[in-house]
Amino acid sequence: MMHKGALHEKLRIQKVVVTGNTITNDDMFMYHLDRLGSCESVAEISEATASLSSYLRHFSTVKGASITLMGEDGGRHGDAVGCTMLVRLTETRSPKGSIGVTSSQLDGVKPALAMDISYANAAGRGEEVSANVQINSSLDPEGSLRFTKPYFDRGILSHSISASLFANKNDLGALSAFHERQIGAEIESHNFYKNHSFALSHTLRTLTASKDDAPLSVRLDCGHSAKNAVRHTFCFGQVDDNLEPRKGYKVRVVTELAGLGGDIGMVKQHCTGQVHVPLPGTLTFHGVLRGNIALPIPIGGLKAPLVCDRIHMGGMASIRGFEERGASRRDNGYAVGEYNSVEGSLAVSTGLPKPFADILRLHTFLDWGVQLDGRKGVGEVLRATTGAGLVLCALGGIRLEVNL
Repeated sequence: MMHKGALHEKLRIQKVVVTGNTITNDDMFMYHLDRLGSCESVAEISEATASLSSYLRHFSTVKGASITLMGEDGGRHGDAVGCTMLVRLTETRSPKGSIGVTSSQLDGVKPALAMDISYANAAGRGEEVSANVQINSSLDPEGSLRFTKPYFDRGILSHSISASLFANKNDLGALSAFHERQIGAEIESHNFYKNHSFALSHTLRTLTASKDDAPLSVRLDCGHSAKNAVRHTFCFGQVDDNLEPRKGYKVRVVTELAGLGGDIGMVKQHCTGQVHVPLPGTLTFHGVLRGNIALPIPIGGLKAPLVCDRIHMGGMASIRGFEERGASRRDNGYAVGEYNSVEGSLAVSTGLPKPFADILRLHTFLDWGVQLDGRKGVGEVLRATTGAGLVLCALGGIRLEVNL
């Protein structure tokens, strides 16, 4: 019969029986089963069951776990009740997919049909295979195929290794005088304990002039190129919300070395720091500082960073109020970028009254940025904007801004 003891009555688990795991290998949840087996009360079992269910749902093939305690014939063991624990897993057996329409503000709004499909826990140890395909109105497809293998330490996700193939076309805004096509492959290792990752990629690229009056500096970079690169990403710090943080700090440093094969030689680094400080009432101060640099490696006949590799400024992810790449250095009216940039943002936000307090905020901001070329002073190349607007954080993790 099922045991219905008091919440904190002492138990002694003598045997654990698991059913329903037709896909997931036993060793994927053995740590959690050991924890369940060592529980000494119904309260501890309830907590351990919730942990097991959350852990298994990570793979998208297990909906959850239910626990039944069966009284043993042996009766009590001292002051503890002897029990057999039945763990029933409820698995799903089908892939997940979605289909919708996406668009980009770059070079005008161009809708595209987007299809995503993934199959989690493919081989029973948390592996995931995912594919993404986008087809625009010109019937020009692009997409990626990715395989990810996670690894666990004492039941906690510790690191992962992924391999991917990709093909895409980048239309980089009305102010860019070129199109970029890419096809390549990448292998990445991510360490979740230390918040850093390493990636090795090989990319074949084709640049074509997209404007009749494209400047010579763009036309000289057009053609085929191959980039072999090693990339390291490191993060530290923590914020309370990734969409609209109100407390905490975070630093992210991305370093890329290209030139180990291929014909592009450069060291490229992106550094971003952000801090968010609560103020009296519902006010919050936000500060962001970004530094970017791309240094050529002029050895062995390697090419310097092409126009698609250089640093650009302007747009919602850079200096708001400018068109995409609109704050970059220009040639004949088109953005050609520079080998460096320093950007920053200062903002203050406040919440709205209920029932909008959790999804809508008002903010005011000052964005600025400079790209130094050695010929002009800071005052001549400084770009800055100020504004105010409404921030919407809802709709399944989407952040929208409407600014003036």
